[in-house]
Amino acid sequence: MLIRVSGLGTFSGRGTLKVGCNPVEHTIVYFSGTDPASCYIPGEYESGMTKEPIEVVPAEQNLSIRRESRIRFGKVYPIEMNVKVKDIGRVRDDQISALLSFWQQENHRPNLAYTPSSSTALSSNDWSPNSHPSQ
Repeated sequence: MLIRVSGLGTFSGRGTLKVGCNPVEHTIVYFSGTDPASCYIPGEYESGMTKEPIEVVPAEQNLSIRRESRIRFGKVYPIEMNVKVKDIGRVRDDQISALLSFWQQENHRPNLAYTPSSSTALSSNDWSPNSHPSQ
């Protein structure tokens, strides 16, 4: 079984101003306690990165992400369910609908349903080595 995810990246510290990057298909991702306005690189908003920043509650107190971290909704990566991923945290519940809407806009997909028991894009809390059969 495959899941599809949107990746996070800093684009060598240049955010969406990196040559070849399409700012429209990105948004800021930041940890709770960070002012999202401090994460913009001058010129990104004017270049088209206008989607609302997405707040993530970190999985652990000692985790950090760079202010240049961006979610790229326009590129989707398939990952098998048995592949271990790094748990950085969970998108705040009140921002799940925005996260799904941004993904739908960039991938031209029908509306996705979200239920509070669903896994969110930035979490792997439910993963364990024995929970999914190897393929």
